Amino acid sequence: MGQKKGTASTFYVRDPIFTGADLSWDDASIAAAAENGKLHSVYSADYEVIQILGVFGKFTVTAYGE
Repeated sequence: MGQKKGTASTFYVRDPIFTGADLSWDDASIAAAAENGKLHSVYSADYEVIQILGVFGKFTVTAYGE
């Protein structure tokens, strides 16, 4: 793993009953995580998902590198 890390998260809400629509905001890409951590090279990345009843959630990407 690299010396530094950067993270990026997105939150989402899902309506599985009435419309089936999903709504999310923010950018949880590896590029966004690298930018937030001021990384020039990314060696690896991890992700974490937290869900509450499949309706609310948070998706986080952590990038490691130099």
